[in-house]
Amino acid sequence: DFITGELPILESVFRLFLANGNQPLDLEELGTQLSEWRGGDTYRTSVEILSRLLSSDQYYGLRQINK
Repeated sequence: DFITGELPILESVFRLFLANGNQPLDLEELGTQLSEWRGGDTYRTSVEILSRLLSSDQYYGLRQINK
């Protein structure tokens, strides 16, 4: 019950990074893992939605890294 479909998406993203030891993920992998944790929620975990949400995050401190 650490990540559920009732949580806001950014809270789910933050918790997913905690569960993965804060390892970087690309948007596709992030969306796939979130969809699994959130019970198949494929719309709100799409690359487009995640990209938009993460680019405007000012609360969780999530940021893009360059590989």
